[in-house]
Amino acid sequence: MLAAVFYTSRRRETRPVAFGLIWFFLALLPTSLMPLAEVTNDHRMFFPFVGLALAVAQAFLPVFLLVKNLPLKTALIVVVLAAEAVGTHARNQVWRTEESLWQDVAAKSPRNARGLMNYGITFANRGDHLTALSYMERALALMPDYSFLEMNLGITCGNLGRDAEAERHYNRAIALAPGLAEPRFTFATWLRSKGRTAEAQTQLEAAVRLNPLSFPARNLLMEIYSQQGNWQALDGLIEDSLRLSHNDELARRYLAERAYRPPNPAGAPQSLGDPQALLHQSAGECRAGKYEECIATARKALALQPDYAEAYNNIAAAYLALHRWDEAIQAATQALRLKPDFEMAQKVLQRARARKQAER
Repeated sequence: MLAAVFYTSRRRETRPVAFGLIWFFLALLPTSLMPLAEVTNDHRMFFPFVGLALAVAQAFLPVFLLVKNLPLKTALIVVVLAAEAVGTHARNQVWRTEESLWQDVAAKSPRNARGLMNYGITFANRGDHLTALSYMERALALMPDYSFLEMNLGITCGNLGRDAEAERHYNRAIALAPGLAEPRFTFATWLRSKGRTAEAQTQLEAAVRLNPLSFPARNLLMEIYSQQGNWQALDGLIEDSLRLSHNDELARRYLAERAYRPPNPAGAPQSLGDPQALLHQSAGECRAGKYEECIATARKALALQPDYAEAYNNIAAAYLALHRWDEAIQAATQALRLKPDFEMAQKVLQRARARKQAER
């Protein structure tokens, strides 16, 4: 191909072929010189193939121009376009969904461990965890030292209620890739779902140390610190997160709520008769997507403290998330009546009014 570049670059008519081949080589350089986890990967070829397609088309153009018979030339064009249409249709059928893509990979490359794992994940995503497990176990036989496969086996076994197997797979995933944050984050998520919060906290703290940009780990760790009432650790994590990303929404929410925290020491249970404690609980429920629970808890705080603007704001935010614009507007308006300079309530009110208007 280098010889072809040299030869075609000598004549003006064939220089587009040389240009396309040079494009092909240069576009391959970044991923050829940089060590990759996968030696071959389809997406590496997309950009280089633009140049190669140009070179091939330009190389065959003179042959096409030699055909003087117009009907024959037309027939050649029709055949080429029809072949491309058939190929595109077949390709689109494969790429139609994530499941159809990985099904094709599993059928055509039955010894491709990563393909089998990803096909198994598509079953897990629709709740068929037993089928998912069967494909992942086939992948494990082909690639026994793949950290992400062990991690996904941990997730799948956990969904099947096989806790001992899940924990064994999570621990092996961490042992195979001790420098990665992802296995520790998924393990922590599972540990927390089992009520093993202290162990989850340890894994999340390690994940954040390994990858400071792992915001899913940071966000889950913030929730744990908040539930514990460990304000010192939470404030440090908020400050660090906003230093890395000023737009981290969860960190900004916790920062805005700092003035309304219940004054309990780290780890102390919060009193359900304390409006501040109920407000904090309500905010946590809203962040977790439990909007109806958030509203109910905020109303309990209002029963104890009727002029609590922050509780009305939590109710407004929950109604906004539920797309109940009128109720969100009403609650935010009440919050602003009690506290006219309440910036968070002003934003909720603006969003609710804008979305209500957009639906008209």
